[in-house]
Amino acid sequence: MKTENFIAIMKFFGYAKRMTEAQDLKSSVYQNVKTIIIDEYPIEDTRHKHYLKNEAMVILGIIDSIVRNRSDIKIFILGNAVQGLEYSPLFSFFDLSLPYNSDIKLFKENLILVQYMNNEEFRKERENTLIGKLAKGTAYEKYAMQNQILDKNKNFIEKKTRFS
Repeated sequence: MKTENFIAIMKFFGYAKRMTEAQDLKSSVYQNVKTIIIDEYPIEDTRHKHYLKNEAMVILGIIDSIVRNRSDIKIFILGNAVQGLEYSPLFSFFDLSLPYNSDIKLFKENLILVQYMNNEEFRKERENTLIGKLAKGTAYEKYAMQNQILDKNKNFIEKKTRFS
C-alpha cells in the first residue's frame, strides 16, 4: 500500500495509568470521561506483587478525582477468580462477598455489583483452542476455563502482632 493512499484516522479513547501513579490524576479535569475500568484486580498470588498500602482508599481517590460530583459515570473493576479475592482490599473495605448461589450480588444500595461469571458458551469455545486442549484435566483448566478459585484458604493472612 502506498503511503499517499493510506489515511490514518486516530481517535482518542482513554487514559491508562498504574495505580501507583494515582497522584498524577489529581490535577486534571476529566469531564468527558464516562467510564472507568480497573483491570486485573485482584492481584494473583506471586512473590513480587502486593497490594498498595490503603489500596481501597487509593482506588476511591482515583475515582473521586475523575468523577467529582457527577453521577453519569460507570465503573468496572475486572479480575480473575483468584485465591484471596474475598480478602482483597476492596472486598474487605466494602464488606463484599461472592454470589455463590447466583451470578450477581448487589451491595451499597445497588451501587456495587459483584458478578461471578459462569459462561458456558465461552467455556465450550475455549475447550477447542490450543490453551483449552493443553489445560484439559489440569488445575489451570479449573482456574482459566471454569472460573474456580483454587486453593481457597486464608493462609496468606497473618495474625496481627502487638506492633501492628
